[in-house]
Order: sequence, then C-alpha cells, then structure tokens
Amino acid sequence: MGKKTEQYTLDLEYTNQDRGEDPDLELATLIGAIKLGGLWSLIAQLHRLF
Repeated sequence: MGKKTEQYTLDLEYTNQDRGEDPDLELATLIGAIKLGGLWSLIAQLHRLF
C-alpha cells in the first residue's frame, strides 16, 4: 500500500510467514522519500518485527 505525489512517496508493507513449529514471523515496514531539490532526496525506513 502506498501514496505517491510529486514531492514525496510513502509506502507501507506487512508480511506474515507461517513457520510451522517455530513462532510465526510478522514484519511491518514504513518507507518514505521526499524530494529536497535538484538531484537530492531524503529516504527513511522504519521496520517493526512482531
């Protein structure tokens, strides 16, 4: 899921993995990018493992 404009991009991803006998793996990621001007952009990522 995401949103993109001329100035910024914002994405959200969620995944769940069934690992049989081991505990399930759940991960959420938030990724953002903003244009600062010219060739410069600022990119940030936030990951959360449940």
